[in-house]
Amino acid sequence: MLKLIKTDFSISGRTLILVLIYTLIFPILFRYSAYMSTVGALSVYIFVLGLFAAEERDRVNLLYKIMPVRAEDIVGAKYAECVLVWAIATVINVIVIFVMTKNSMITEQVNYTDNILSSFVTMGIVAGVTLPFVYKYGYTRSRIPIMFIWIGLAFATPMTASVMGYLSEEAGFPTTAVLAAGAVIAAAVMAVSARISVGIYKKE
Repeated sequence: MLKLIKTDFSISGRTLILVLIYTLIFPILFRYSAYMSTVGALSVYIFVLGLFAAEERDRVNLLYKIMPVRAEDIVGAKYAECVLVWAIATVINVIVIFVMTKNSMITEQVNYTDNILSSFVTMGIVAGVTLPFVYKYGYTRSRIPIMFIWIGLAFATPMTASVMGYLSEEAGFPTTAVLAAGAVIAAAVMAVSARISVGIYKKE
């Protein structure tokens, strides 16, 4: 699996540069830390869905079928890449927001822990829900609905997080604890999703 991940990153240099530019520019444009979840999710969308598009175009799946590579490794690499790209985008985003806060470009009080947890919840659930559809129907056939799902949920998350924060405070539960529970659920969703995707991949 590690070799597959290294290969995917090595052939996606331009996409990584695009993700880097995006993670630098987005917080500067919006100047609102809650959009950290949007940055993380859309960075994964740009990178991982871009890989699916390239693999479908180049018929890489046919190459995989004649290579001694397990379906678990092929599919697992994509899920691992979701987490890796999310982590890279989040680290960059945190640094940018920290610098902007120190220079009074962002005046709100930033809760980095809550924002990071919210970002992971968004990425994990959206990736977990959509990737099996890509394996089932292919990138081209599933591209449009999945694009709307990723972009729609990514931009809706900051508002949802604010509502969750308010409700958790009213109920007496710390927002961080609620988001931490959500992150555990998102990780579980990704794990179940990966098993489903492996089953789909083996049947194709």
